Order: sequence, then C-alpha cells, then structure tokens
Amino acid sequence: MAAGRLPHANPDRPAGLYAVVGVAAAVMLASVPVRRAMTPDPATVPAATTIREVQTGPPWEYRHSAFPVTHAAGHPWV
Repeated sequence: MAAGRLPHANPDRPAGLYAVVGVAAAVMLASVPVRRAMTPDPATVPAATTIREVQTGPPWEYRHSAFPVTHAAGHPWV
C-alpha cells in the first residue's frame, strides 16, 4: 500500500481528502435514525433468482446496486 493511502480509497484521491469527506459524512449522519436513511418497502429478490434475472428483470429497473434477498415465503434471508 502506498504511503498516505487507505487500502479501500480511490487511488486518484488523496487519503486525507477521503478521510475528511468520510468524517464529515459520519458527523452529518450521526443523529439520523437508520429508519430515515433506509428505503421503506424496498424491492426484494427471492433467493432462487439468478444474477441474469436480476439484471434483466423488473427489480433492476429500480436502479439500486443491491437488493435484500428473501426466502420463498418472502421473509428476509438472514
């Protein structure tokens, strides 16, 4: 790892800037309840769904990068 860089940071962005932005976001979100930050009634994907189906099916139209996975009965996969 290069000096002054975080392992997960964008290599084109200095680690110091990354840390400042991360700290600012953490401070701004510190008092926000999780329920306010989450999508209510999110689109879900049954566990048996293939990646191809997710990429071409209706849930992908929501433009989310991740979906909660559910059991066949519709309960969250934990």
